[in-house]
Amino acid sequence: MGARVRTPQLLVTGGAAAAALALVIGAAPSSAAPTTPAAAAARTAAGVVWGSCEPGTTDEVLEANYGMKCGTLEVPLDHTKPGGSKISIAVSRIEHTDTANYQGVIVLNPGGPGGSGTVMPIISLFVDPAVAAQYDWVGFDPRGVGNSSPALSCDNDYAVPVRPPYDPTRAWIEKAWLKRVTGYAKDCGAAASPEFLKHLRTIDTADDMESIREAFGVDKLNYYGYSYGTYLGQVYASRYPERVRRMILDSNVDPRYVWEQGNLDQNVAFETTMSKFWAWVAKYDSVYHLGRTPAKVEHRYYRTQRELKGSPAGGQIGPAEFNDVILNAGYAEFLWTDVAAAWSAWVNGKDPAGLIDFYGDGVGDNSYAMYLGVQCVDAKWSRSWKTWMQENTRTARKAPFVTWGNMWFNAPCAFWPVKASTPQKVGDKAKKLPAFLLLGEQFDGPTPISGSFEVRKRFPSAVLIETLGGASHALSPSGNPCTDDRINAYLADGTVPARKPGNKRADVYCQALPQPVPPTPGPTATATAFKAASSRAALADRLKADFRRQMAALQHG
Repeated sequence: MGARVRTPQLLVTGGAAAAALALVIGAAPSSAAPTTPAAAAARTAAGVVWGSCEPGTTDEVLEANYGMKCGTLEVPLDHTKPGGSKISIAVSRIEHTDTANYQGVIVLNPGGPGGSGTVMPIISLFVDPAVAAQYDWVGFDPRGVGNSSPALSCDNDYAVPVRPPYDPTRAWIEKAWLKRVTGYAKDCGAAASPEFLKHLRTIDTADDMESIREAFGVDKLNYYGYSYGTYLGQVYASRYPERVRRMILDSNVDPRYVWEQGNLDQNVAFETTMSKFWAWVAKYDSVYHLGRTPAKVEHRYYRTQRELKGSPAGGQIGPAEFNDVILNAGYAEFLWTDVAAAWSAWVNGKDPAGLIDFYGDGVGDNSYAMYLGVQCVDAKWSRSWKTWMQENTRTARKAPFVTWGNMWFNAPCAFWPVKASTPQKVGDKAKKLPAFLLLGEQFDGPTPISGSFEVRKRFPSAVLIETLGGASHALSPSGNPCTDDRINAYLADGTVPARKPGNKRADVYCQALPQPVPPTPGPTATATAFKAASSRAALADRLKADFRRQMAALQHG
């Protein structure tokens, strides 16, 4: 939630190639009859045309090796006006293979907002194969994203380095960023009609999910959402509680604070998460030579940032870009080795390659535009720049690491060309929902664990699994048997742990996996491209490893 979004650096994900697919509109019934696999296939054919996935993408690899198909579905721009303007949603599917135990469609969302989701059926490779075979795994690019049409883009050069420093220590910095963010908001207003921009809300995407359910001809949806995708799941469950079968929400957005206050709270949580990284780097000072205590490592970070003001690394990594690179460590512990190696290579050898590799092309413009396109209209933001500066100045005093970068990332919302709406009321306790799973890590920075406590409180049928000591975000199934076994059991037969009394606690506590250990000396593994594997098992392992990096990259910029 409120997380910085960027284009994945490893495999380039995508959905259906628009030129290769005909747009077919299927009028699905508003209430579906009991579904058999054959009936589902028939109804699917009425709503979605399946074709080849986009060449050169992870989607194409999944198509060739796991039978994934890509297609499009037409939906109303405004669901309250079904006869009005239409847009198309890119969808993907890996079909079930266990017909005897078919459990229906499981829709997946990677987060963002602004993240392309057509690659998400890859999650079927992470769960028990016997369980995975019982579901149709369905991904989609939310409206405005990726291969959905139209897709929003405002300024493809916005993230080109070197940008001004984030911290407004001088008047010219604030002035430069204000010019940038107001210009970006204006560019988005010129890139799309006001009517389109008004209908990029989470509510609209939840209604699109309902259209997907109808197109697939199933009576109820299963859903698995990450980060912002948890909020999408909360909104869908609140709008269509009778259509929810099973739901897993990993790294939960706090529905009380969408989105302005949530970003301020996120800054404070990141400070704790990064303290874990500073301590880890200090532990391995013999490898990285960045400081023998957490305080010295943190001091080295700010010293490096100051040094980059006058002399960007490789001419591309200034203080702002450097903050973006090190911020990777706040999203996934498995990235700590690569982040530290890239940082160390610059400090100790003046080699900028690792930092440049991590930064890549910066924020993917469609992802960034749609991050703003959703959050700026989901709920009201202050339109007073004085208020923005006051709030963030207070927050930066206790959380300096990411506060200013996060403020500038969200600042176009202060100048957005269309008005915000009222958020969906989340968690009506009078509406009965089946049992579902919540997941969260104790030191998750982007979505503090308090958000999972609040979602659990609002949904009395939800059960929370908290990973103690964990500092990663939105990466389940993670390889931790304590969490993964419960995910598999829930997907297999709906089994959940018993719910415990109280509202500010989890129902199950798992211990985090061990922190990473630096590899033996050699080249770092940052931003490697996909390489063909020698066996199907090796292919699956490589796909899963690259996908984890994509997910970590997706959540921030």
